[in-house]
Amino acid sequence: MFSAPLIWFLVGVAFLIAELLMPGLILIFFCLGSFVASLVLLVADVSVQVQIAVFLASSLVLLFALRKVFMRTFGGRFKDGTDKEISDRAVGRQALVTGAI
Repeated sequence: MFSAPLIWFLVGVAFLIAELLMPGLILIFFCLGSFVASLVLLVADVSVQVQIAVFLASSLVLLFALRKVFMRTFGGRFKDGTDKEISDRAVGRQALVTGAI
């Protein structure tokens, strides 16, 4: 009925839709991993175990390699223009107020 590459592609589309509904920049890497598995199946006919291994390996490699880059690019900024990483360093510290609040 459906070919295996098409199924992996549709799984990737489902992950993409889920990422759009629930943004967190995690599911996009599983989307890309399923696209990689689909491309591998277009090139070579491999078993289901190899398909799953390619999906998991590519998803995890992309996740650990690109998540920080994606967060910097697509994560956004705070309203006042500061980075979340910079503002997190100030949590729990004391500051001297020099002007009226």
